[in-house]
Amino acid sequence: MTLGRAPWSGTMEHYTKFVKADLRECVEALHACHLATQSSSLSSVREKYSQVKFKSVSLIKADRSLLD
Repeated sequence: MTLGRAPWSGTMEHYTKFVKADLRECVEALHACHLATQSSSLSSVREKYSQVKFKSVSLIKADRSLLD
């Protein structure tokens, strides 16, 4: 969802036997962690993972309305 892709497909449900509702609690926890990184004081971690070799994942902004 963060990358603008479909969050869960029928194919994923088939192979994992999980439906979207089964994952909601986990996704909400991960989303809360992602939102918390924006105000984190761990700048060295953020800087490290902004490098291209780490796919610049620390530069991906968390969408506050993602779960709505």
